[in-house]
Amino acid sequence: VSDLPGIHSSSISQSTLKEKASPPGLRSVVPSGSFASSVFMYSFTPIIFRILLPTINLKDTKIFNNYASSAGGGIYFSNNSNCFFSSTQRSSICENYAGIMNDIGASESGNVINVILDTFTVTPPTKYYSNFMYLFPPNAGYFTYDILQAFRTEINSDIYVSPTGNDNNDGLTPLTPLKSITKALHTIASDSLNVKSIYLSSGLYSSNDGQLFPLSLKAYVRIIGDSLNMPVIENLDYQSTISN
Repeated sequence: VSDLPGIHSSSISQSTLKEKASPPGLRSVVPSGSFASSVFMYSFTPIIFRILLPTINLKDTKIFNNYASSAGGGIYFSNNSNCFFSSTQRSSICENYAGIMNDIGASESGNVINVILDTFTVTPPTKYYSNFMYLFPPNAGYFTYDILQAFRTEINSDIYVSPTGNDNNDGLTPLTPLKSITKALHTIASDSLNVKSIYLSSGLYSSNDGQLFPLSLKAYVRIIGDSLNMPVIENLDYQSTISN
């Protein structure tokens, strides 16, 4: 599986993919308003905090562990929407999941969105976690960032995954594997000078057993299955299996 133009070396090999199409995820549409001292935590249900009209104010709010079937698992901007992030009562956005732009996404918006946070998943933010997409570049907006700290640091090492693993493991050896392919993709660092691999042991990786889809592939990261007994990646519940 090749990645987007300009992004290289994402692949899945020696694995079997099984999928069943499902309707798109639900979306939480927020036209305008203010949110303060709030926590948005949906824990992998198909909900997205989507801002359509014209703006919201965000302060002292945590948005984490949410899921979107397409883009922007934490916040998604469209139709020239915007958000005013408080610099005195900072919010946090981290560990959200989506097919692309895992934490913050924007499309067809001409605004400059100043993202001011206490905590974000990684710093500095990369396009894997926060990005604009647009069809008309001359009218495109962009993000600026003022972030105090990262929630975690990506690991510049190969990662091991097993259906019997545990996402509380470090994933650094076959004896301490992670369980979730998505967790491995979020854990591993993308490095053009040091292409890394996520190694899948044999067995079934199913949405019925906690696997989250679509798999948001990361540049310069390969997913390699056991060549002697190929693992099966089974998507029974989500709209798509792979996103890049």
